[in-house]
Amino acid sequence: MEALIETPHATENLWTVDEVAAFLRCTVRHVHNLCRCGLPHVYVGRLLRFDPSEVRQAKVEGVGSRIVRNT
Repeated sequence: MEALIETPHATENLWTVDEVAAFLRCTVRHVHNLCRCGLPHVYVGRLLRFDPSEVRQAKVEGVGSRIVRNT
């Protein structure tokens, strides 16, 4: 019987770059720029993914850009 390994992020709950861009109302390119400026993200293999709660918190804190501070 295999043990289930719990991870802090379940991949089915993580957002894609497109979903983050839609949430922040910005371009996909800008989301990549925000990652370099501190937007929390994880890689699942080669895929860039985001925890929705961390993206929401970054928006509140204004990480990286005036776009994130938009309400």
